[in-house]
Amino acid sequence: MKNTFVNFAKQISENLDKILVLIAVIISVTSFFYFFQNNNLNIQFYDAQSRLNIARKVFDNLTPGIAQLGNIWLPLPQVLMMPFIWNNFLWHSGIAGYFMSGISFVMTVYFLYKIGIEAFESKFAGFVMALVALTSINFIYMQTTPMTETLFIATVTGATYYLLKWTKYQSLNSLLLAAFFVSASTLTRYEGYFVFLFSILIVPIVLMIKTKDRVKTEGMLVLFGTLAVTGIALWMLYSAAIFKDPLYWMKIYSHEISIVSTDQAVKKTVIDSTTRVTTKGDLVRSIDIFSKSSAMMVGIPVTIIGTLGSIIFLLTFLIKREFRKKYYYPVLFVPFAVFTFVVFTFYRGGIPVRIPELNWSTFLNRNTNLFEEYNIRYGLSMLTFVAIFFGWLATSKFKIIKIFLILVIVFQVVTTFYTSLFTVYRLPIQLAQGTKSVVHGNTPGSNWLKQHYNGGLIMVSALQFDPEMFYIGLDYKNYIHEGAGDYWIDSTTNPQKYASWIYMSSPEDYNQDQVRKNLANNPNLDKYFELVYKDKNNYVYKRKSLNL
Repeated sequence: MKNTFVNFAKQISENLDKILVLIAVIISVTSFFYFFQNNNLNIQFYDAQSRLNIARKVFDNLTPGIAQLGNIWLPLPQVLMMPFIWNNFLWHSGIAGYFMSGISFVMTVYFLYKIGIEAFESKFAGFVMALVALTSINFIYMQTTPMTETLFIATVTGATYYLLKWTKYQSLNSLLLAAFFVSASTLTRYEGYFVFLFSILIVPIVLMIKTKDRVKTEGMLVLFGTLAVTGIALWMLYSAAIFKDPLYWMKIYSHEISIVSTDQAVKKTVIDSTTRVTTKGDLVRSIDIFSKSSAMMVGIPVTIIGTLGSIIFLLTFLIKREFRKKYYYPVLFVPFAVFTFVVFTFYRGGIPVRIPELNWSTFLNRNTNLFEEYNIRYGLSMLTFVAIFFGWLATSKFKIIKIFLILVIVFQVVTTFYTSLFTVYRLPIQLAQGTKSVVHGNTPGSNWLKQHYNGGLIMVSALQFDPEMFYIGLDYKNYIHEGAGDYWIDSTTNPQKYASWIYMSSPEDYNQDQVRKNLANNPNLDKYFELVYKDKNNYVYKRKSLNL
């Protein structure tokens, strides 16, 4: 019996990477169907629907083409959806985006496990790192959505793993793969630009420590940098070709305007109050807000311990000479680039956030998950960094520490689901509050138009009504919106030229509705159209020559 148990344990140890991948696949698929069946919770972020729509508009539009990828959001997530977005069910169910995110979730788990083995020569450390990802409720939820966070985390984790392998074994394949993942990160989220910078700095540092060969260091740096920068270069070329400005995307971080289409720019308002925080010019506040966001997303106990682990690790590296002989250790700080980028943008005032205040009242309040948030999900991007140094602590020779780390993860999971103790801000619970009776876009106005539409082009602002356009369910070639080129530009003065329907905000509910802004005082509106529906939020007009 003892030998049987020993052999069984040995088999598990030898195949732990495969077992973890299988567990990740099961969790990924199961969670997707759970959130999908619960009122399409997997696409309840407005941005989730918008990303699906962007991918769809590249070929389904009045003016199809690569320019429909837009000018602010980086293109890789939308490009990865394109093989599936042509199918209406895959589009409207969100499955077209889930393929990308679900695979990224599995890749992250695998890479974390392998980092533990390569960096610390410890399967247990790798197992603990993978466990952090496998038990993160927000990571599990986000991988069911078409959002960018899961893909970005996978690219950063992959870049860290292959940089680690390259520094240890000087394998050219590993260097090329590291550059590929760094480049992919820069095409997924702008935090990837700092991942690129950190990588460019770390590669020569590691090489000089190991070889002290300046010529070889320069050669490897040029090779790596040339490949890793391709993502940034491609986006700048695209922006220059389509929008005549290679740095067009930077306007969203200028704190002044937000570009919303190929021909529109609107002022960006950032509210400074107790809930939505403006961190411009305040470095301490910037660090504080993002640190809290990270803790709430990854899990407060795990984040605190992982952060302490990173500090202990860094001090040990600086103090102990034998520790510094592990010349590849600096690579493990590549994921910290995310922290520096977000704090930098907070400091410059480019990104507004809203998070619950973290105090004893919220910490012990189960309803904290029902408090409003805005961009709190950015904190999830620190998962790789936290997982690595949480797992490093598992290399301790003291069994009590190993047991403690596992108990912390178990504690976090249990309190997430079964007690009132607040340890993470649970995005799916917060989002579910708005979906019990209404799906995004299913408003009285959009529902009326969906029932009465009988053909013709609909003029509507995608900036304001993207969820309504998604809900109505028509192909995008039926819409005149900000990204429809000359159709849109001509219609802002002469709507009768192309439009059979006009969908706009009511005067009382005007926000960023570019249709109302352009047509409210336009005599052609009353001359050629009649008001066929109105409520406190929306007006619907129809060409007078058409009948309901």
